[in-house]
Amino acid sequence: MCFSTSASFGSAILLSIIGVGCVANTKKKSQVMFASIPFFFAVQQLTEGFIWLSVKTDNDDIYRTMLLHFYLIFAYVLWPSFVPASIYLLEKNPVKIKLLRFISIAGIMLSVSYAFFLIRFPVTMESGIYHIKYIMDFPASFMTFASIAYGISTVLPQFISSVKRMKWMGMLIILSYTITLIFYKEYIISVWCYFSALVSVVIYFILDKLHHSDE
Repeated sequence: MCFSTSASFGSAILLSIIGVGCVANTKKKSQVMFASIPFFFAVQQLTEGFIWLSVKTDNDDIYRTMLLHFYLIFAYVLWPSFVPASIYLLEKNPVKIKLLRFISIAGIMLSVSYAFFLIRFPVTMESGIYHIKYIMDFPASFMTFASIAYGISTVLPQFISSVKRMKWMGMLIILSYTITLIFYKEYIISVWCYFSALVSVVIYFILDKLHHSDE
């Protein structure tokens, strides 16, 4: 959430609470990875809170660069592989398991690629009154391909999955991304995570449905 330090820290607390509820709603080990998504969102928001503090307190560039890389690891390295893998573990349909396994492997490859570019190229930021803009000097050809692959790995699994209510999550992510793209295009990395709390609530209801279906 890019609007302020307090907003980021507040979001982290809220997401942690939702995460506790999600984990409490699991009955199988295969559900734990999916249930932990809100916790990782919480850490991501907590990191951005510290990025805001580094701007306000004028901390040294090395400290801020470390925070930037840690934040972008969540945004670009974690989610493309973590999201499809967590949904893959929930699947029971043999055909869909194969599709989700393929997307998970592709997501891992994308995560590795992003990790390489984060190491290879400089990462900077610009801060406004209510926004943080993350600037990555990655090759344009890579970013074009990676943006499409990112969308496939983080959204398509929800529509493939046979798990009840999973499509809600996919539709909410698409809606959130679209709103962010229209109104906050230059700050999309940061502002999109504003919707992570809503996505996490949907995750809770997905797990709740699984919980009762297994009874």
